[in-house]
Amino acid sequence: MTGFILAAGLGTRLKPLTDHIPKALVPVCGVPLLGHAHRFLSGSGIHKIGANTHHLAPLVHALCESLEFPVELFHETGRIRGTGGALHFARDYLSQDSLFCIVNVDIISTADLQRLADAFDSSGCACGLVAAAALGKGTLAYDPSSGDYLGTVSNGALPQGAESADFIGISLYRREILDLVTADDFSVLPIWDRARDRGAGVKVFVQESMYWSDIGTPRSLAQVHFDVFDGACELDIGNTTYVDWQNKRAYPSALQAGARDALGPYTWCNSLDIETGARLHHAVVLEGARVGRDAEVSNTIVTPWGDLHIG
Repeated sequence: MTGFILAAGLGTRLKPLTDHIPKALVPVCGVPLLGHAHRFLSGSGIHKIGANTHHLAPLVHALCESLEFPVELFHETGRIRGTGGALHFARDYLSQDSLFCIVNVDIISTADLQRLADAFDSSGCACGLVAAAALGKGTLAYDPSSGDYLGTVSNGALPQGAESADFIGISLYRREILDLVTADDFSVLPIWDRARDRGAGVKVFVQESMYWSDIGTPRSLAQVHFDVFDGACELDIGNTTYVDWQNKRAYPSALQAGARDALGPYTWCNSLDIETGARLHHAVVLEGARVGRDAEVSNTIVTPWGDLHIG
């Protein structure tokens, strides 16, 4: 199976951070989102991995050179292409295997991808959409008896007998789906509809027991860190960060003892520049950021280019 990471997004809701680094490089627990997506795929035995780039692409290229398994990059010039355009742009690469998996770079998930791939392959459908139980109106409508995709949820209205679920940004495809992709596609929704309407089969695979988060806002970015403290999410955080599980704080192993005293509960710090008298709680401090003398920081992501308020 081939893996493909949608990494071209602009991340406008994370400005000013994403004015300086692409969304794919936004760090979660000290690891760039692209790194988490790469580990998600490679940890499931997928070692042939591609990704698209757009905003600040040279930074993405530099990261990919350091990853364990190589990444084939597809740079989108001009306007961003959307998911449908990305599939069309990389169609020759994606068609080399009978199955491929698409992962949004801004998704953190503990879904069992290998088990999902086996279930998808056995189903015979052309497209499998990985979803979680809806936390509200949901985004996808499906038949609970067959798993068949019925469309997206509009204004909370569902077809009779249907249920809703939240699409989590992970999807599986047979290469035949690429025959339904056109050069004019931007959104992936028309491709799903064509496959369903032509009888190719589109199913929703609802996962009851997994963690997932869409890192689209400062609040969701910070919350993943807090969820790690609470044991709701397990992430690979590398070997240079020390996690004080009892006091729910994390910091570089090289951080001076006096600076550690500044870190209160639910503080994830990847910076060494914490000055005397600072006090932090319910905060995330990115590498390279500075917390000044006697600063009081809460409900904030501190970046080298400005603060993001969690709300």
